[in-house]
Amino acid sequence: MKTILAGSIICWAALATAPASAADVPYAIADWTVEGWGNSRARVAVEAKAGVVRLHLPWRRRDEMPERKAIFVVDAATGKRLANVVTVRATRESGDVLFQPATAPGEYFVYYMPFKTEGSWYFPSVRYLTPADTAEPAWAAACKQAADAIREGKPCDLPAARLIEFQAVNDFHRFDPMEVIATAGEIKALLAAHAGAAFLLFGEDRRHPIRMSDDLPLRWIQAGPGRTLRGEACRGEFYAFQVGLWACGQDLRDVSVRFGELAGPGGGSIPASALRCFNVGGTDWLGRAFQKTLHVPKGKVQALWMGVQVPPGAAAGVYRGTVTVGVADAPPAKVALELDVQPRTIDDAGDGELWRQARLRWLDSTIGLDDEVFRPFTPVQVDGPAASVLGRRVRLADGGLPAAIQSCFSTNVDRCDADGRDILAAPMRFVVQTEAGELAWNAQPPRVISRSGGKVVWEALSRAGGYELACRASLECDGYMNYELTLTPSAAGELKDIRLEIPLRSDVARYMMGMGRKGGKRPPSWKWTWDVSRSNCHVWIGDVNAGLHLKLKHVTPRWDLFNLKESGLYRDWGNDGKGGCTIDEDGGRVVLRAFTGPRKAAAAQALHFNFGLLVTPIKTLDKAHWDWRYFHRSHAAPLGEIVPTGAKVVNLHQGDAYNPHINYPFLSDDKLKPYIDAAHAAGMKVKLYYTIRELSNYAAEFFALRSLGGEVFMQGEGFKLADQFADKPADEMVKAGAPGRAARGCASTPSPTTCRPGTSRWATPATTPPSPPPGCRDGTTTTSRAWTTWCAAWAWTGSTSTASGTTARS
Repeated sequence: MKTILAGSIICWAALATAPASAADVPYAIADWTVEGWGNSRARVAVEAKAGVVRLHLPWRRRDEMPERKAIFVVDAATGKRLANVVTVRATRESGDVLFQPATAPGEYFVYYMPFKTEGSWYFPSVRYLTPADTAEPAWAAACKQAADAIREGKPCDLPAARLIEFQAVNDFHRFDPMEVIATAGEIKALLAAHAGAAFLLFGEDRRHPIRMSDDLPLRWIQAGPGRTLRGEACRGEFYAFQVGLWACGQDLRDVSVRFGELAGPGGGSIPASALRCFNVGGTDWLGRAFQKTLHVPKGKVQALWMGVQVPPGAAAGVYRGTVTVGVADAPPAKVALELDVQPRTIDDAGDGELWRQARLRWLDSTIGLDDEVFRPFTPVQVDGPAASVLGRRVRLADGGLPAAIQSCFSTNVDRCDADGRDILAAPMRFVVQTEAGELAWNAQPPRVISRSGGKVVWEALSRAGGYELACRASLECDGYMNYELTLTPSAAGELKDIRLEIPLRSDVARYMMGMGRKGGKRPPSWKWTWDVSRSNCHVWIGDVNAGLHLKLKHVTPRWDLFNLKESGLYRDWGNDGKGGCTIDEDGGRVVLRAFTGPRKAAAAQALHFNFGLLVTPIKTLDKAHWDWRYFHRSHAAPLGEIVPTGAKVVNLHQGDAYNPHINYPFLSDDKLKPYIDAAHAAGMKVKLYYTIRELSNYAAEFFALRSLGGEVFMQGEGFKLADQFADKPADEMVKAGAPGRAARGCASTPSPTTCRPGTSRWATPATTPPSPPPGCRDGTTTTSRAWTTWCAAWAWTGSTSTASGTTARS
């Protein structure tokens, strides 16, 4: 032990020259290979040679059970990991390590969250490494007395390594300032200073998204609750900000947010109506105003994301107002807001600069929800009981169902003025079968109740044997029909079956895909039943130039992507599992029957049988498509390599240097713009991999979206799709949501994702960008660099808008 401790000094005295707390320790960015080491480390210095030194790390970690994660000490001079290391203590607030330095004086890196990545490139599994004894037994035994003293809080006779700074591999992974936790002592003092408070409010800048729901950041301890929130915005900007709500005293029910007018210079003001809080309401995916019931359990932190639209003509100067947060069983509290409006005016509300968080206003977007015609479609034409759209005609029968559907697309689908091809072999029927047989409907002719260029809506009523069938339906300019059938009995009764029958011409019904059937030639017979583990309640049957897609719908609008576990079986179609669908050849035609099976009908209890029909094709193919050649690799190839292949379109998959983060290309527009410009100069276009299925946690709006609970990010287990996905434990950063695929980025850094439902405010139509600014439609950009990505991902086909009524369909 004498050899090991030679030259030692009292460690407490040595610590007097070291940083006293995490508040004094700087955080920085450094570059290293993260695999096997992790994204976080401490940089420390050893001043003199010693057999063992002590290191105290006031890391204030947000992760649970740090004692279960390994700690590696690496000599900065040699890059070699030290074997003689003992972790004395590792708590969330701090840690203590003993190690034997190899180089002195010298610097060392202490990696305290090392991980290992396993699995395939696009579907990796990441796990933290666990502690392992690597120290020589004699050295570890000689350190025992000092280690015991440290654990017991007693003085020990060891020299101390000096903590220089905490480092992260990039800005995204740094913990400061919002993931440096307050200590238990600091929390206790805060509670004592606000004894009796049901909750406390903390105003927070948009540059520092609230990331933790179980801890307070040290930043809030230092600033204190209820402080005035000061921000700066440009004229015309949507200014986003946060208020952190900490339920320190009790469970909070029915959280509400009210805004006051912002009074500005010269008697000017910004009205309270210009402010909103996304957590308590907004505009849903169908364009309807809604309110959310928000509860916050005791001890939890809820980030409340808010925003105000600054008028373009607002006078420059400071505007003052208040944000009032109320709950059901406690007095309200306020946060003062001071917004310094700058003379500068911005045209895009701040969308082009991600740090502004201005695109959160897209959560309440209604793009794609109007009934206007959009290219390349033509206005809906109505002639009595018939209606036509681009390349297709529908004739309605009494009662409102289609009697005939024709496609006028050519065999090659390159024009839409060919002779009409009938899709139906006979009129569609809605059958109600009782013990006495099928009801014979006395049906009224359909009545048009609204009409615009992009949509026509009609209603019809049918009656038979004490039953009333109300039909409300629409046809949109792209050929989509939405049906809402409501069956109401006047008296209780037993029904043998309720079914929708669609008789298709055999020559049209050549191919089939859906309802558990992979795409291919239609089999002679197919049977499908409802299964809560699969959301495959839709099918397409048809030919190249004529076909029909059917989707059976819930009583309320939904878009279940993976399964029906949240909704359960669609009530009236599913009929407790008795319902299903058959597709059979029948007398020279093919008949699709969506049925319920036997059921009871209660008096005056309405049954809803909603479904959607899409007549295909929907538009002509570009005749030049025979000249298109696509180039696709998992990682982008140099354009000089692509040009000789004759490719005209380059697919950029996610996970490469140009498009590293899945479903969020906006972070790499500085690389995308030159690549896209060079591709255009070479006569090629560029497409980006982009879906609505999941979202990288690198997204600038990620934590704001997570604050909305299960609205944008699915809760619970992960999903499986096409037998490729396995359930994975959620990353600590996104533990509030259901995990999706975790794709490696270009620097071998995993980019975890969360699953998204198809009908959130962010998925439809919120992520559909508004119309591009001038000059953006050809792939160029104006003043906003982020619009470059818009041009590449959305507008490369020359479309002026990617949104349509189809984006909001359930």
